[in-house]
Amino acid sequence: MKNPLRVHICVVGFELDRISKAAIMKNADKVYLISQEKNDKGKEYLNENKKRLENEGITVVIKLIGSISDLSDLLSVIKKIIAEQEKENYIYINLSSGSTLSAVAGIISSMMLERDRNIIPYYVKPKRYFEDFDENNKEKLRKAYNGLKPRSIGVEEISEIPTFPMRLPNKDLITVLQYLQRMNGPVTKKDLIDFSKEDDHLRTIRDKNRYLAGKLSDISKNSSLDKDLDESKQKARDYAWLDQNIISKLKDEWNLIDIEKIGKFTCIKLNDKGKKMLDFLND
Repeated sequence: MKNPLRVHICVVGFELDRISKAAIMKNADKVYLISQEKNDKGKEYLNENKKRLENEGITVVIKLIGSISDLSDLLSVIKKIIAEQEKENYIYINLSSGSTLSAVAGIISSMMLERDRNIIPYYVKPKRYFEDFDENNKEKLRKAYNGLKPRSIGVEEISEIPTFPMRLPNKDLITVLQYLQRMNGPVTKKDLIDFSKEDDHLRTIRDKNRYLAGKLSDISKNSSLDKDLDESKQKARDYAWLDQNIISKLKDEWNLIDIEKIGKFTCIKLNDKGKKMLDFLND
């Protein structure tokens, strides 16, 4: 198979021309058809689109998910499909082939992943909608479409949709989020400091940057033990680094964590937004 490939991703609803005809018009080499594993009301449309595409020599891959009405399922499968592609491939995401939710999933995926990939979302404008025809012509269309009743007929125009990169948390923040997810409950600042000493990436970043973290209070020069002085400075710098470079960014900049007082401890835990962010990033 030639490279780079023109790869299309389409969520299958109750459309034919907006899926298969559009992909053929855009010279697709490979098409991923996303459908529902169980209770799939659009199965006949899935099969018909597959047949149409394969008749044109286009490779078809079917991906079945739990529900095409679940944004997490949609985001997960689109991300996995994109991850399978060679870097040089052109990836086209059809925003008009399924529901509004599938269009949202396509746009989010494009914005979050386009920095490293050639991702082009597009919208297919139909010539007419099935419901616009009178009953006599509807019956003719059913026969022409092998007994099916697609929501739209023909392709009037295919428009590529411009997107802009969506900023993601950096590796330091994602590493901490994943730790919070594994702990599955509130953790203290001391827990996070200890974790930063164990994790290779965080330890390198912490040791490099903690001396820059904030203005530390002067520790009395009259301390009787230089060792105690050094340990106090190190501890203060660790907490300053944690507050300024991790906690404040996750809380105030990204709103991915909640902070609460449990007894005398300040505890940190993932909030719902943080959990959803990881659902996408971890797949």
